[in-house]
Order: sequence, then C-alpha cells, then structure tokens
Amino acid sequence: MRREDARIYVLSHKPVEYGLPDNTLYRPLQVGSGEPFTELRDDAGDNIAAWNFLYAETTGTYSIWRNRPRHLRYVGQCQYRRRLEFEEDHDFEGLFKDYDVVACMPVVVVPSVGQQYFRCHSAGDMSLLRVIIEQQCPEYLQDFDQCIMSGRFLFYSNGFVMRSGDFDRYCEWLFNILDHFKQEKGWSTPEEAKEKIDQEIACGDRNGYNGHVGNEGEDSNRYQRQVCGFLTERLLTLWLRHNFEPNKIYCKKYTSYEGV
Repeated sequence: MRREDARIYVLSHKPVEYGLPDNTLYRPLQVGSGEPFTELRDDAGDNIAAWNFLYAETTGTYSIWRNRPRHLRYVGQCQYRRRLEFEEDHDFEGLFKDYDVVACMPVVVVPSVGQQYFRCHSAGDMSLLRVIIEQQCPEYLQDFDQCIMSGRFLFYSNGFVMRSGDFDRYCEWLFNILDHFKQEKGWSTPEEAKEKIDQEIACGDRNGYNGHVGNEGEDSNRYQRQVCGFLTERLLTLWLRHNFEPNKIYCKKYTSYEGV
C-alpha cells in the first residue's frame, strides 16, 4: 500500500549520476541556483533562495516548511548523497507509535561538538550563537552547554523525519535563531553578507579549513560562507536533545553515496 501521509524531500544542488528518488514518499527538491533539474525548487513560493550561499540546504528546509502540502502528517528531509532510506510504503504511523522523531545516526565528534566547530569554522560565530540562545530561548541554554559546547554526539547533515506539527515548531524556532544571527552580524542583504564573511576570512577569523577543496582561495570562501548551514546541524542536535528523550529518537544510518 502506498502511503500518502508522509514525504521525505531529497535536497540537491545538482543532478547526480546515481539519480534522485521521485515517488510517493520521496521528492527531490533543488536548492541553489542553476539550470532546473527537478520540479520542486527552493526559489518557488515563499522562499529565502537568495540566501542559499549562507544557508546551504537549509533554504530547502524553509521551502518545505512554507510550501509543503498541508495534508502530510510526517515530513522529512535528507541530502542527495546521504539519505534516510525507507520503503515507499513504510508504515510511519506504526513507527511513530514507539518513537517521537527519526534522525540520522549521530557521529562522535572529539573533543566536543563546539570545539570541532571552533577548529573548522569561526569560534566567534559559535560564541554569538550561545548569546542568541540565551536571549531568545534561555530554556535551551543548559542543553546547549552540555550537548554542543561539551557534548560529543552530532546529528549531522540535517536528516530527519518528524510529525508535521513538530516540524513546524522546529522551523519556527530554527529560523528565528538564524534571523537573529544575521541581524547581530549586520547582514541585511546577501551581497553584504558575502562581503563581510570574506573580510572575516581574510582577517583570519576563520581558518579556511575545508576537507574537500583545500584551504585557500575562492573555493574555501564559498565553503565557509555556508555558516548558517553549519550552525543548523548543531541547532538540530540541540533541538532533538532538548525536546525528545533519547529512547524516543529512532536513529537510522544514512545510505551514503559518493563515498561520504
């Protein structure tokens, strides 16, 4: 039996040789600019597509939040190369009788999630995020210190399936924090944000680390500009740990493509 009460969006910025699933359960959603290769895009309807360089696949999350069919009871997303794979007729209603949320299997990060961020990106951005958490949702601050600043488990790559109502609450919380982050950074337009981030990188506020394309030049800048995407992974980890008991999180391994 095909289920029509659940949908998992596969977020992709490019067509891939191994293909993107497109059926009753899975729908590809194109994020970022470029020639269209899917029906669904992050620049349709209510969108923040112009900020994709800053948000990475999180512009797709916003598009799902604002534009998805309202009859869906379960909403999920995953990346094109790291997928939470279920059979098309998977019984999510049965799964959610025992669990409150589906997430990717967390990875162990040493010495901590926060310290790893300091090493790979900007310590100042993580410190600013803590200030915003304290101001906007102080009830999360203790978990932020325990799960992010000191914790070692990261729910990476923003893969999940949630009840529709939980997804709405997550997005409202997430994008409120990211909006305040942009305000505090003084990023009122995409062009201004790119310029200021590049200036920070040039001044050494970010170390330019990039395990995929090297440590210098425009490729490194382009990678480090995705700061709100990087923060979203940490914020998803925080939101899951704050809102759900560990035994109520159904952890599923990604099916990995492209060897990563």
